[in-house]
Amino acid sequence: GLQICPNSQPIGACPQGPRESATTCPGPPFGTIAKAGGSQALGLGAQHRSQLMNRSLAFLLLLLSVQSTWAADAGRVLLAGGNAVAIRGNQTIPLTRDSAVQEKDVLRTGPGSSLQVRFSDESLVSLRENSELSVDNYRFEGREDGNEMIVFRLVKGGLRTITGLIGKTNHKSYSLRSVTSTIGIRGTDYAATLCQGDCRNSDGSPASDGLYGRVIGQSGGTNRIVVSNESHERQFGINQNFYVADARSEPRQILEAPTFVSKIGRASCRERVSSPV
Repeated sequence: GLQICPNSQPIGACPQGPRESATTCPGPPFGTIAKAGGSQALGLGAQHRSQLMNRSLAFLLLLLSVQSTWAADAGRVLLAGGNAVAIRGNQTIPLTRDSAVQEKDVLRTGPGSSLQVRFSDESLVSLRENSELSVDNYRFEGREDGNEMIVFRLVKGGLRTITGLIGKTNHKSYSLRSVTSTIGIRGTDYAATLCQGDCRNSDGSPASDGLYGRVIGQSGGTNRIVVSNESHERQFGINQNFYVADARSEPRQILEAPTFVSKIGRASCRERVSSPV
C-alpha cells in the first residue's frame, strides 16, 4: 500500500535578532535568504515548505502512476483452474484469482484448465480447456458514452459469455471474431466453440470443423446475436443453436448444440445471472 512518511522536522521557532533582519515568523518566503548574526542561511520555514512540496509531488506522481495502471485493466480474473495464462507482449503471465487482464492480452487455457474473467463493463467470459481468446480492443470509461468497444478474437477452443454494458445500446461496439465468422450481440448470454480438428461428439466421433454456438439466456438488450461472414448474416435468439462451416458458408440453425458447446461454464454463468456482480 501507499505510505506517507511523517514530517521528521518541526517548524523552527521564530528566529531572534535585529528587526532589520527582514525575517518574519515562521520563516522567510520560499527561496529567500535571511540575515542572522551577519551570516546568510536558508530559513527553516523555507526548508520545511520545500520538503513538503517535494513529498507531495512524489506522492502525486505515484498516485497518478497507480491510477494509470488501474485504468489500463480491462478486467479481473474471478476463477483460474489448472494452466491459465495471459500472453502480454513477450511475457507469459500465470493467472490466478484477481489477476489483471488488459487490452491486447491473449488468454490461454491448457488441458483440464479453465478461466473466468469479469470485465469492467460487468460482462463475464468463461473459457473452456485448450482455448485461446485475444482481447484485440477494449475501451470502457465506466459508462456508455459512444466510444466504448470490445473486440474479442476466438483463436481456438470455446467460451461462454454474458454480455455487459458494452453493446447493450450500441450493438456495433461489440464483436467476437473467428476464422469462420463474426458474432455481434444484441445483449445476451451465449456460448461458442471453434473446432479445428480438436472437437469430439458425445459418441466419440470427430466433429466437423467450424464454429458452433448456442444462445442461452437473458442478459439485457434484445437477447439475440447476429452471426455474419463474407457472404451471409443471420440472427439467432434464446435456445437456438447454430453452426458455421467456414468464412463463405451460411450460418445455419441446428437442432441441438454439441456437448462441447452446451457445457461450457454452466455453473459459474448461472450463478452470475442470479447474482449480478
